[in-house]
Amino acid sequence: MITGIDAKQTVDFISTHDKSEPKTIWKISVLDYRSFLKIGEMTNKNENQNAIIEAVKNCLRGVENYSTAPFTLGADGLVSEDFMKTIPPIILIELGAKIMDISTLKDEEIKNS
Repeated sequence: MITGIDAKQTVDFISTHDKSEPKTIWKISVLDYRSFLKIGEMTNKNENQNAIIEAVKNCLRGVENYSTAPFTLGADGLVSEDFMKTIPPIILIELGAKIMDISTLKDEEIKNS
C-alpha cells in the first residue's frame, strides 16, 4: 500500500556537524509533487546547488535553538532569502540531502506498489 504525503507534517533533523548544546533542531517536510519534479529536473541538468537551495526554501518549516536569525517566510510562502543567507553551507547541503531522502519512496514502499 502506498501512503500519501502530508507536506505539512514535519520531521526533526539535527546536523551531524552540530557539536554544541542545545542542538539546533531543523523542522523539515517532504517536497510536494511540483517541487519534487522541479528539483529532479535541476539535478538532471547538474544544477545540484540550485536543487539544494530550492529543496530547503520549500521544505524548511521552522528551527529551534538557532540564535543567528529568526525564522521567516517570504510573501511567496518560501523561506526568506534573508534567513537562507544565515544557514552555513555545510548545513544547507545536509538539509537538502535529508529533504530529498524523506521525499523519495523507499525500497520497501516500491516493492509494495
